[in-house]
Amino acid sequence: MGGPKPLMLVKRGIMSQLNKHAGDTVDATVKLDKNKRKIILPVELEDLLKKNLTTYDKFKSTAPSHQKEFSRWVGDAKKAETRQIRAEKAIQMILAK
Repeated sequence: MGGPKPLMLVKRGIMSQLNKHAGDTVDATVKLDKNKRKIILPVELEDLLKKNLTTYDKFKSTAPSHQKEFSRWVGDAKKAETRQIRAEKAIQMILAK
């Protein structure tokens, strides 16, 4: 048992709640989260994706984290015209992948 030991980073606040300090040994259980994540698309992005099935399929084949980032980037714009411009740019980026 002298091999390398796994290392897990824990936020300071959680360490304080557990009364643990850097370098302390802890027992942990890791479970696979099989729940599907629902990514809510902004209307502007969803409308453009629905217009072209190939683009939609390509978008769905990207990693969920990329889908979430595209959605966040488009949806965070305050103005409708900015959301539309970002949605169009997102489609171009998806097609370029």
